[in-house]
Amino acid sequence: MTLQIKLIWGLILCSFPLMGQTYQNPVPQIGNTSGLFGDLRGNHFHSGIDYPTFGDGKTPILAVYNGHVSRIKISATGYGNALYIKHPTGYTSVYAHLHSYNQKIAQWVKTKQYQLESFEMDVFPGETELQIVKGEIIGLGGNTGNSTGPHLHFEMRNSRTEWTCHPLHFGFSVSDRAAPTLNSLQLVEIPGHGYSEQFLSKKTIYGPNIGNLLTHPLQLNGKFPHPSKPVTISHPAYIELKAADIAAIGGASGIHRITILENSDTLFDFKIDSFSFADSRYINSLIDFSSGTKSYRCQRSPGNLLPCIRAPKNNGLILPPKDGETKEIKVWCRDFYGNAVGRGFVVAANNQGIHHPNISPRTHGPNKAIALKDLHAEAYLDPWTLYDSISPDWQFFNPTNGTVSQKEIRLFNSSLPAHKLYRILLLADHQKLKPSLRSKTVLECLGKEGKKSYHTGSWDQDWFESSLKVFGRLRLVLDTTKPTITSSYPAQPIRISRGLSIIARINDQQSGIKEYRVTVNNRWILAAYDAKSNLLSIPISKEVPLGKQNILIKVIDHVGNSSSHTIAVNIQN
Repeated sequence: MTLQIKLIWGLILCSFPLMGQTYQNPVPQIGNTSGLFGDLRGNHFHSGIDYPTFGDGKTPILAVYNGHVSRIKISATGYGNALYIKHPTGYTSVYAHLHSYNQKIAQWVKTKQYQLESFEMDVFPGETELQIVKGEIIGLGGNTGNSTGPHLHFEMRNSRTEWTCHPLHFGFSVSDRAAPTLNSLQLVEIPGHGYSEQFLSKKTIYGPNIGNLLTHPLQLNGKFPHPSKPVTISHPAYIELKAADIAAIGGASGIHRITILENSDTLFDFKIDSFSFADSRYINSLIDFSSGTKSYRCQRSPGNLLPCIRAPKNNGLILPPKDGETKEIKVWCRDFYGNAVGRGFVVAANNQGIHHPNISPRTHGPNKAIALKDLHAEAYLDPWTLYDSISPDWQFFNPTNGTVSQKEIRLFNSSLPAHKLYRILLLADHQKLKPSLRSKTVLECLGKEGKKSYHTGSWDQDWFESSLKVFGRLRLVLDTTKPTITSSYPAQPIRISRGLSIIARINDQQSGIKEYRVTVNNRWILAAYDAKSNLLSIPISKEVPLGKQNILIKVIDHVGNSSSHTIAVNIQN
């Protein structure tokens, strides 16, 4: 599996020099970006470049090359209004969070939405349906989906493999003449390879409140300016660093390359030029997942198969030197253009008063499946669900108020990341759970930082089965609460002209909104939903008849609870 991934990785990288085409910038003016390729994000690497737009719906977005619209995806979350253009060069450009599409695309989209009777859609137009020419305005920059402000999220993908590629390889430039900033360095001691989440000590050796006695700046000419005071370690250690590329507004974390040398040997090398979306979640093994800190943990856990990490020596770990010896460590951070910042330090062994922790051997490596069975619960983890070795761990608790499972369980620790879905089965308490309420049952997970998530599932007799990617305290609860629909309109009909919109707010606190439907005289009409604000916007278009009408909003959650709300209107031309 690892070799196969690396082979594909190599093919993609080798394709970059074959590109001789000239691409158009996707926005008229390129300045600093608000997000870089490879930025550290929640559960994923940033897969493109973010270009700020000047207001919502005011900045034209341009096609970077000739091609055809190969995919249109509209969602209340994620990329919001997204457009994919396939080019004859073998690559596909992606434009996300758009406010709107140009007239020909918008008309095509609206026709398809009315055919599907759905605002959200993921469709693939034919090669001749929506032809695009280089420089054509394909839409306006916006703030749709999971966006924190108006901007264009832009990607270049290999059309064959769907891997996302660093856009700067295609000639899209950003203003960047400065080296990244290296904000802090820590040495983290751990019991050994496969125990990276169990640190024995953390020692900050460089940072804003630390003097320069432990590290020294590096020079690109290779000169070693002066020796620093040795840093002592008693156990294997890795370097955890915080850095930022100042080409991005706000100092995004997207460092293009991190290289760590030990006595001129490569200890760790991270270079992000392209990646598969299936691999992006490996970021949880690269960052300090338990604290959520956006820092780089420069070691390779045995379950981290991310191709852009190379750790040929000790999986990135610095081993304590022998008595009387030292190791010279160099840490380099580089941006895409080769601007570099680095610091060096010397490591010596601490052989005085060493505390040898009592570390129990772990029974399951990341490549081993885990099956846990009890009278009240079962859990199944496929190989490569975890990044490090572990000994299976769960605890049972008596049910608390609202629980309809026979027991509550804590599976592992909420600060432990899972790379893929695992299965969990809980036995229901049939004395608390009436047959009529079985369809309203959800699995509640109390995860990291007390965050609750809810997961639907299926029944096999009295066993409820679900799949999730987070660990924590698990129990079965009932979701019998209807979604909420609110608006500020009075009961009597409001006068409104075509071209304007009706606004309502819809929400569901547990299982979440599965679908909504807006009708006039039992006829479906288009309405746009923005999940981050819970706002539902109903444009008064030609599809809404003139005169007095009742706009009916119906919302259904994932377990079938539904709510309806009527807004009386008097439509004017």
